[in-house]
Amino acid sequence: MASSSEIGAILLEEWPYAYIVYEEQAASYCHYCMKSKCADQEKLLQCSRCRFAHYCDNTCQTSAHKDHKEECKCLEQCDGYVPSRKARLIARIIFKRNDKWEPNLNLPKDLQQRRFKDLMNHEQDIIKDRRRFDQYRHICDELKRYFGAEYNVSNGIILDVFGKVTINSFVIFSRNVPVGLGLYVGASILDHSCDPDVFANFNGPRIVVRPLKPGLGHKSLKDLRISYFGTFVPTRERRSLSSFRFYFDCDCSLCKDKLRDLEMFSVKCQQCSGIAFFDESNVANFSATCQSCGSANDVTRAMELMEKLKVALDLFDSNPVADHNTRNAKAMLLDRQASALLSDMNVYSCILSTKLQQIYSNSQMSAEALKHCSKALKTLQRFLHPYQSLRLAQTKYAGMLLVENWTTTEQGIELLSEAEKGYKFIGEEEQVQECRSRIDTVNGHSD
Repeated sequence: MASSSEIGAILLEEWPYAYIVYEEQAASYCHYCMKSKCADQEKLLQCSRCRFAHYCDNTCQTSAHKDHKEECKCLEQCDGYVPSRKARLIARIIFKRNDKWEPNLNLPKDLQQRRFKDLMNHEQDIIKDRRRFDQYRHICDELKRYFGAEYNVSNGIILDVFGKVTINSFVIFSRNVPVGLGLYVGASILDHSCDPDVFANFNGPRIVVRPLKPGLGHKSLKDLRISYFGTFVPTRERRSLSSFRFYFDCDCSLCKDKLRDLEMFSVKCQQCSGIAFFDESNVANFSATCQSCGSANDVTRAMELMEKLKVALDLFDSNPVADHNTRNAKAMLLDRQASALLSDMNVYSCILSTKLQQIYSNSQMSAEALKHCSKALKTLQRFLHPYQSLRLAQTKYAGMLLVENWTTTEQGIELLSEAEKGYKFIGEEEQVQECRSRIDTVNGHSD
């Protein structure tokens, strides 16, 4: 962890080379500054020509004109057709290809000469990857319709940009909500590690890179590592993702941590309810050894449950408008099975608990919500960095629940103070204020 003197230190702050707002967020977030509409704002200002882009006000619309100008023409002539998010980002980059290049003096000195053409495109890997090559061909068709007769862009140029966007783009978040996609010439220098040196968050579309470890201030960004994806998954799944999406095999320290994987897949001992380990990579081994009593446990049912949980949790996130009564009942049934078969350290049991805490909270069942919240937090504390966003959100949520009960107020304030410190570190000022406001309110009531 970075030392207290490095809290808030910014290693890189960069405006994107190109970025877009997701189509489902198009009317809710400004297409320039990416702020959401204010509570007292009925709606954002709509572009009168394409009727797709939205802005806070005339100032943001004017500032966005250079990037939106060509896009606006294409959207207008498409008469309601909006290409996919990746196609729109690729189009914005193609629109810029004849712009005069100038060094970016806002970047660290060793990155100021870096240009879009310096980014890796993994062209040969994409050509060999049937799934991704089919995606590229589909985007070619989208862009042909989008550009119309005005733009004659070769498939070779599209493939180059497609590869660079696929490998180098960042999802832009606003308060943990994915709102857009951006490409950053400077930040793209950062290679991946599941045990990263730095992390990124966003101030509007601007990416902000800060340290997770001490003593990084004198190092070049090209020598530092960032995580390209969430690390709260076992090594097998992370390596599959790195190879499947980014065409490399990760061999970082976390990927070599066998104990971590054993804990993530751990099951409940049927003899003493202790934690039992088994090697999930050894498909022929259906036995788990209890770390407390040493007994052997058959893991067939536990393995089947974990596969069922993976599918159910993906559906839970991908279909939030599904019948909530049916979904909630299924989650509770899975919880009963997980409680019998999986350890509290199990990653799938933990993620299920984060869903259940919300279900019970919405149902005004605060004791059950707190039980699942505390269970998930304990697991996240074991596996995630203190300032990782998922752990911070869980810490804050637990604190908010605990201060509701006078018998646990002190514990809740401790967690809210911990969350406040973490959000201050990563520059999430709104979250800092929410934690501080709740602490002050509770302390005021206690006085």
